[in-house]
Amino acid sequence: MQIIFPYLGSMLNILRDIYSPLFFTPDAVISESKKRDFILKIHEVLANLTEQHFKLKGLIVFYVPVEASQMLVDDASKNKDLVSRLEGECIA
Repeated sequence: MQIIFPYLGSMLNILRDIYSPLFFTPDAVISESKKRDFILKIHEVLANLTEQHFKLKGLIVFYVPVEASQMLVDDASKNKDLVSRLEGECIA
């Protein structure tokens, strides 16, 4: 599937700013396993959209999950799911 360039940024903004926070809040009403699976997938999509959006502009941008930017470094380093996702981003 090919997405036209101007719409890529809009898709990224909508997913990142509107839909993602619904699941990233601590009081989201969803089971932990489904929440973890969804968060993993949404981060994959956001990472790919971010990469493609900025690649078309000739830039390299590293996607950092929202929850990582809201955590202390010590707490983030103890979160195995988060560390695994960040490692995956670095390797990809």
